[in-house]
Amino acid sequence: VQVFHGMAAYFGLPEALMNRFVGLVSFTAMFGSLLMWTATPVKIFFSEIPEGIFGKKTVELNENGVPARAAWIQFLIVIPLMIIPMLGSNTVQDLMNTIINMTAAASMLPPLFIMLAYLNLRAKLDHLPRDFRMGSRRTGIIVVSMLIAIFAVGFVASTFPTGANILTIIFYNVGGIVIFLGFAWWKYSKYIKGLTAEERHIEATPARNVD
Repeated sequence: VQVFHGMAAYFGLPEALMNRFVGLVSFTAMFGSLLMWTATPVKIFFSEIPEGIFGKKTVELNENGVPARAAWIQFLIVIPLMIIPMLGSNTVQDLMNTIINMTAAASMLPPLFIMLAYLNLRAKLDHLPRDFRMGSRRTGIIVVSMLIAIFAVGFVASTFPTGANILTIIFYNVGGIVIFLGFAWWKYSKYIKGLTAEERHIEATPARNVD
């Protein structure tokens, strides 16, 4: 937004016209990405989790292969997260900064979890056969440990950006991560406790029996 404002001032263009142009482009891009980010994650999420974590009605697919009820639940969660910062921002730039900080912190969690899982693989399950292996066990552990350290610094920096309101950071960046990760941990722990001893053995068998 500030870049286009500077361009308008430099080339002598009307600021109102430039603001409308930026708004139109941003709306078009965000509307298209909103459609993708609304449908795709919920389909992937509910197709990958083990059966039994959520109720059958929640994950039931409609004629288009979409868990409609789960999509509505996602809608009811996401819309307030978009409206609240909009109402609490003085300018469009403040709103963009809040949203960027929220997405930056959240988007770094999946690769961080993947790297932690890879570290566990190389440290405890390096004997498992696979098509690609990055160097020796020690090399893999050193490389992924360095990446984890770099990502951890980036995660902390994006979660606590300089100059931001500390209450906003705690509510959106820290609070959101704690609440949703805590909910996921609770649901998965509840699912594991509900399994019989035989079912737990079956789930652990593939990794345990590979030589």
